[in-house]
Amino acid sequence: MLVRSNRRQRILAFISASLISLCLGSVYSWSVFAARLQLENPDWTLAQISLIFSIMVMTYTVTAVWAGLMQDKFGPRPVALLGGLILGISMLLAAKCRTLLGLYIFHGILAGIGRGMAYATPLPTVLKWFPDKRGLAGGIISGIFGTGGLVFSYIAGLIISRTSSVYAAFGWTGLIFLLVIAVCAIFLQNPPSESNLLHNQIGCNQSQDYTPREMLKKPVFYIILLIFILGAFPGLVLTSNAQLIAQVFAGLSSGEAVRLVGIISVANGIGGPLFGFLLDKAGEKKALLSLLLISVFAQLMLPRADNFYYFLICSGTIMMCLGGLFGIFPSLIANFFGTKYIGTNYGLLFLGFGISSFLSPRIAAVLADNAVQAAKEMGKIALNSALSSAFQQVFIIGIGLALFASGLVLVINKPENEGI
Repeated sequence: MLVRSNRRQRILAFISASLISLCLGSVYSWSVFAARLQLENPDWTLAQISLIFSIMVMTYTVTAVWAGLMQDKFGPRPVALLGGLILGISMLLAAKCRTLLGLYIFHGILAGIGRGMAYATPLPTVLKWFPDKRGLAGGIISGIFGTGGLVFSYIAGLIISRTSSVYAAFGWTGLIFLLVIAVCAIFLQNPPSESNLLHNQIGCNQSQDYTPREMLKKPVFYIILLIFILGAFPGLVLTSNAQLIAQVFAGLSSGEAVRLVGIISVANGIGGPLFGFLLDKAGEKKALLSLLLISVFAQLMLPRADNFYYFLICSGTIMMCLGGLFGIFPSLIANFFGTKYIGTNYGLLFLGFGISSFLSPRIAAVLADNAVQAAKEMGKIALNSALSSAFQQVFIIGIGLALFASGLVLVINKPENEGI
């Protein structure tokens, strides 16, 4: 059993990790900011605006690798603190920008660095404190991360409605990040070495501890990375375009679409603990296969969703699956490669999210921009029809990628076992 002081530290670490994850989950509220950016800057294309998001998430995931190495070496507290400061200040600077280049730098690169540093700390810390329930504990943190989209969609929407400015929303959310992450970082710490005896007492699902270099020599790591890239595609398309897709497929008003973005963030939050629990009970393969096949079905139905509730169910299911990836993969990496280097090892896997975040919104935005341009050149008025066709093509791509990823799941095994 953990002694009383360790139990108190574990609770404080979990609460701190939860609040940091909630702030970082604001990434899922991007479509609210994107829609307002386009309204305030009508000369900017969807592809140009989506590039802000793509740069931010790509920088975020690349930074997470280095930050994971730093948190493995120095602990989570200084890394989370520095990340929170950079993120908060970069958002305050983005609030002063009125050019795409400025937003690419402050909201894209600098905010991405801050997010990556802060993100590298909550999950590895919690997985070390809860070795007996990695799937559930990691899933809850991932779920809170997903719920951040709901919280910050509401906050951003409220600020925008009162100020009529997306830049004001950048500033106020930056201030929140600065205060919350900095305070929570103080209480974020790894368990003392003696509490690691809990592994031996409970017989949890533990693997050999692989260094990052050793992990990168294992073919199974690259299969897992590819599954992450492919599985995240539909959820990331929705994350960056949810308002527009809701208006195109279901004919929702702008206000209804904003409300929907918040609600599906709850589904994202549910996915983490749900699939994390399934991983603990049924194993990695069954959890991943279930997630990918559910995603396929939801993508098949989404273009047919012609009203608010039908669209809510389909889009919410896709977002639940995106959240579920974060309930599965941190624990999978810990189960396959051990927890000693979990910060760096998971950071390397998290590159898959960055790659998918860069490609997925770009593919959707380019197809949408091309459809709109073609409709204008042909003198058509029904731009919604052109956009609907473009997004249907996007989700057909997503279905193919998810089915391919399902096949890959069948061949993964722990490194110490035979096969891939």
